[in-house]
Amino acid sequence: MLGIAMASKTKWMLATLFVFSCLGTVVAETAQEPAQRRWSLNEVEVLLADFAVVRSFSEGQRLFRLKNCVKCHRTDGEGNEFGPDLAKMNRDVTLQEVAKQVVQPSANINKHHQVMIFQLKSGRTVQGLVVATGRDYFRVVENPLESSQAKKVRLQDVENRFKSTKSQMPEGLLDGLQATEVLDLLAFVYARGDDGHDVYRVAGTVSQPTSSP
Repeated sequence: MLGIAMASKTKWMLATLFVFSCLGTVVAETAQEPAQRRWSLNEVEVLLADFAVVRSFSEGQRLFRLKNCVKCHRTDGEGNEFGPDLAKMNRDVTLQEVAKQVVQPSANINKHHQVMIFQLKSGRTVQGLVVATGRDYFRVVENPLESSQAKKVRLQDVENRFKSTKSQMPEGLLDGLQATEVLDLLAFVYARGDDGHDVYRVAGTVSQPTSSP
């Protein structure tokens, strides 16, 4: 009888351990961070069909700051001008073009804000935005998102220099955002940071984009 009791107890303990082991696995998997949503241009263009809904200025402004857009772009007296000032953005730029510039920043780089690559005689490479020039030097901001401090590059140290085909603006700025957040951020950029723009007052005033060829 004792042997039977011990065998039953052992089976019960093994079964209990197995269940807790499974539960632990489930809990561990549930506790993992959800995969970050990555937005493609096609997915964003599909979202634009819902843009006619009046967007939130305050939410767009919050996201503009959260995504560090103010480190490079100026709007309403706030931010830097390492990238184009929103208020000076061409009024003919369409919503679809804004979306493409945000999702694929290297597709069409503004020539006034293009990254320069300097190959030095020492073998080192310095690349960034040229914010000032002198007779014998350049002042270059390498990464505005990390620091606005400019590095001095002496002309006599330069072996070669050329423009980069990659934008200083990073890709993936919309990644991790929900659909409504994507639309509110795009609305803020499209409205050039102006809370009096039609996207914040009247639904259905923004013309729907056409599909890319």
